[in-house]
Amino acid sequence: MTIRILLVDDHSVVRQGLRMFLSLDPALEVVGEASNGAEGIEQVRRLKPDVVLMDLVMPVMDGITAIQQLRNEAHRFGITFHRDKRSKAAIQTSIETIPGIGEKTMLTLIKHFKSVKRLKLATEKEISDIVGLSKAKKITDFYKTN
Repeated sequence: MTIRILLVDDHSVVRQGLRMFLSLDPALEVVGEASNGAEGIEQVRRLKPDVVLMDLVMPVMDGITAIQQLRNEAHRFGITFHRDKRSKAAIQTSIETIPGIGEKTMLTLIKHFKSVKRLKLATEKEISDIVGLSKAKKITDFYKTN
């Protein structure tokens, strides 16, 4: 497996030297270069490298600020990803036990309501607008008794 590397430094000679040195190892691939932290952030978003080699002192945006922004984006992504994953798992677990509700209906409900709490709080009318009256009745009856 190749390790994909992004080089971020305001001195082109440093980037060239690093690229030459890293090219000696076939397991390493330099996928891009940037001359400041702002460009580095754009390249990370676009190229999605495995490793970023970044200078700390650069014009426009220094390496520390760029690293902090990337860390914050990764943190927000992680929180959102795990929150969505938990919500979808909870909905699927609950919906799977409703008699007469198939996979297509489950997916439709997951996409629309996003969480079990929202589905439980939805009116029969709101649910029927999404999946039809007979299924909405099954779902609301199920949640009234469970």
